Amino acid sequence: MISTEPFWRLMERKGISTYAMQYQFNLNPCEISRLRSNHNFTLKTLNRLCMLFDCDINDIIIYTPDKQTITGKCTKEGKNEDK
Repeated sequence: MISTEPFWRLMERKGISTYAMQYQFNLNPCEISRLRSNHNFTLKTLNRLCMLFDCDINDIIIYTPDKQTITGKCTKEGKNEDK
């Protein structure tokens, strides 16, 4: 699962509110909402956030494996392996 939790910690450390994100940094309220609820967003948005807040991708998102059962796993060669 991809989480935007690091982004919100970064905003807290920098003292940037959602109001400031919208009015000082011109982020669309829908983008802010999508980030808040971990919904899909584009790489373009990810790039823009890194530029706006002078940070790295790891400051915006984190990957944690889902607890759900995965039916197959890709090998280094890109082939699908059944578990």
